[in-house]
Amino acid sequence: MTTRMIAYTDPRDFIKRDIFGSKYRNAVHICATKSLTEAVRKSADKKQYKGPKNMVISAALLVSELLGYWTSTKQKLTQYARLTEVIREARDNTDEDEKQILRAFRLNQTDVLQTIRILSEVEESPSRLSQKVKEPEEICFVKIWGELEKRDESFSKIREKISKWQNDIARFRGDLYHSLSNLIGENQIKKWNKKILLHGFYFITPIQHRIFMLLKQAGFELIFMNLYDQRYPEIFKSVREFLSDRYGLVDHKDWIFDKGKYPSSTFGQVFASSFTDQGTAEQFREYRKNVKNTLKKVVYEDFYEFLDEYEKIENDHSQRGKKIIYLSPCEADLNNRLKEYYPENYQDKRHFLSYPFGQFLFHLHKMWDEQEEQLIIDDRALMECFGSGWLLDNETNENARDYMGILNDLLPFFQGCRTIDEWEETAQLLWEIRNNVVHLYEKYNNKGVASERFHRMLENPFVRFSYLNIPIEDVEQTIRFIKQLFSIARSLFTENGDRVSLHDHFKRIEEILGKGVRDSLEQEERILVDELHKKLVEGDQDHQFLVQDLADAISVYLGGRLSFEDDQQLDGEKVVISFQEIDGKVIEANIEKAVIHICGLDENSLPLSQSSLPWPLTKKTLESMKSNTSLYMVLLRENLKSEISRYLFYLFASFTDYGIVSWMRNWNGNDNMMESFYLTLLELPEEPYKYDPSIEKLALKKMISDGFEQSKEHFSHYPIEAMNELFFCRRRFFYSFLTKPYATYRKDFHLEFLFGTLIKVLAAMTNAPQEKIEEQVFALFPQWILLRKKILMEENYKAQYIETIRKTENSLYEGVSYPFVQRQFQFLLHPGTYRSEDSIREKWNLVFGTGKEVENEFWKSLSEEQQPMMTASPSKLCRFCPYIDECPDSYYPIDDDSREME
Repeated sequence: MTTRMIAYTDPRDFIKRDIFGSKYRNAVHICATKSLTEAVRKSADKKQYKGPKNMVISAALLVSELLGYWTSTKQKLTQYARLTEVIREARDNTDEDEKQILRAFRLNQTDVLQTIRILSEVEESPSRLSQKVKEPEEICFVKIWGELEKRDESFSKIREKISKWQNDIARFRGDLYHSLSNLIGENQIKKWNKKILLHGFYFITPIQHRIFMLLKQAGFELIFMNLYDQRYPEIFKSVREFLSDRYGLVDHKDWIFDKGKYPSSTFGQVFASSFTDQGTAEQFREYRKNVKNTLKKVVYEDFYEFLDEYEKIENDHSQRGKKIIYLSPCEADLNNRLKEYYPENYQDKRHFLSYPFGQFLFHLHKMWDEQEEQLIIDDRALMECFGSGWLLDNETNENARDYMGILNDLLPFFQGCRTIDEWEETAQLLWEIRNNVVHLYEKYNNKGVASERFHRMLENPFVRFSYLNIPIEDVEQTIRFIKQLFSIARSLFTENGDRVSLHDHFKRIEEILGKGVRDSLEQEERILVDELHKKLVEGDQDHQFLVQDLADAISVYLGGRLSFEDDQQLDGEKVVISFQEIDGKVIEANIEKAVIHICGLDENSLPLSQSSLPWPLTKKTLESMKSNTSLYMVLLRENLKSEISRYLFYLFASFTDYGIVSWMRNWNGNDNMMESFYLTLLELPEEPYKYDPSIEKLALKKMISDGFEQSKEHFSHYPIEAMNELFFCRRRFFYSFLTKPYATYRKDFHLEFLFGTLIKVLAAMTNAPQEKIEEQVFALFPQWILLRKKILMEENYKAQYIETIRKTENSLYEGVSYPFVQRQFQFLLHPGTYRSEDSIREKWNLVFGTGKEVENEFWKSLSEEQQPMMTASPSKLCRFCPYIDECPDSYYPIDDDSREME
């Protein structure tokens, strides 16, 4: 049958053509991308697309349905687990050079598996590949693949399936009918006229090419449809190449060119003119002058300015009817960052890790360390497990979720702890320090009175250390939770035999966590658990794995790393979409009158640079295999990635009525980045983003001043030291005394100051020799290496510092005398710090003051305060504040230079 190509001029107008309601009404309409599929279907909802909506499907969906179990999550997870086993055993029986290669395979195992799957889908095999490879990594890859096929027959089965389709085209035709019936319905399939519309294929994957060839062989009429502008062959080179008769598709001279008008007076024309030999500077100037569509270029200093604008749009109710479509070449990184601030915008994507139980399962399965062959957990994963709510102590009836704050305060002391032995040994050391050192300073006995917290604050310098200020019973309970987590992992990994099936593995998890685990889940979690059970557990129980290998595969799956390119076309929507989805979004924006915002367009973004070559195969090896036309598609895509980028950007710049392009100067560890070369070609005026710190100000009543006389009684017992904190920063005062008993420190930067003050105080108060002080203080900081402590000792053990401490007078609170030097533990600073700066010198008079003037100013400042969280006064001093990460107005040291330039 005939294979044709219709080259249209405007994707927005083309889908409205009458041919979809007449000539092609009963054709199956297969779209290359998810976004194009959705756009055509939305157009059908608006009665603009005249064909039947349910005949429109994505290529990824058709491939998945045709290949069946091969594309299932369970199949890929099983393959991954078996590959882990093969690589691990190979590493145990080879030389050091090959071990290094296998270590790289292990670190990039999803890529290795994807390459094996691609090769199998186009009927390549280890024996065929072995005749082509030359490099050590490739030779090792062939060996691993060969061994994997001995243990997993799915690879040979998929080759056999596709081979049978080629040798028995009636079989393929039958399987296709069955797949399409499942996708579009049996009633619709009866109306099918055996025509297949292939829409928007600006590149083709190997398995897509193989299926297209089978469709041709089966006698179906294939009609490719794609945007193409004959004026700009360099923009559309990828379309011309992929759809060429060289690869079994359509000769360019036989293309049917749509009679529609080519877009003019657009930024697309400006962009494309830079890639033509005939273009002149005068012509470019003319195009630029006559542009009618609107593109606005915004420059953000960093992610936080981008986030600020995103928040404005999210919170501006007047903007709710205006849709903004975000796309980016770096969408994964942007989504990860946005998810930290707006997790609710991702929850409806039904990803298992969006829920507490998913997080718990993920980190539980990552606890086995293959290199060390033991259970480990780091502080971040531990915090996630505590926060999941799934660590319950049945003896004390406590939930670890309620101990997250305590764990966070304890973690500085437990730096570097990973194994259960390390956690337990460090906990014992903490108990000894609490009992033998800290306890000696706990003298105040008048419990239950309002001033008790202030006496504790003033008498004991160790309360400023977050991990030394926690009640010992809370420390013990936290360690019980950690032990329990390791116990659960131990039951999962090291008990009940070495090998287990997926079914038995999940059954064991349910037994360990308790029979009530399912009843405790939220409804959404329960649905996801059922889906997980259906995908991974139901079915045969024949496949047995080492628990460690299976756990690794499950953690990779839960983390989303077993989702390959075609699978991602089936995933849920994200806030920021891949730039490669622009083909459908220009249509959607036209339908919904939406704004398209392409963000992250820095110098590293476009043209797209990420390689599409199947790792670890080299370009040379793939060249030697070009007789396999379907496999050659990956090499063709690699060679044309710049042209693909041009095509996509032209789509955006030509068919977007109103769009925004932006980039961040400082992003992803790169500083002072420039814009993408593509943006430079458009000569757009630069609009630096104007950050407004007052955005979304709290419309708050005067909580303190409205009832000032009544509030005076609450503050009447506050010591001078607490009042001093108000002058350091009112917001800090709020955090320290209105939300907590007093401030504690947990950052290493802050703890170094406390270390130094301890050195000076002990030297001033005891007259002990330096060696003795060193011995006593060093023992309190086991989390730091000796060299670090030696350097800090050298910086702080100086005669002038010690003498200054000796000369300080004590302060009096409720008749009890306390050393004035406590202020250095409180603020980390002494009165001489930053004394040369006028603004800070004035502040210091109150921060370190002790007289009636401090009290008078304290009451005056309170009476003037209008915000519930109290007003922040950000400055260089923020770096010494324990709340620098919590306070939204904090100044960070990294920004000092830029602020001085303002």
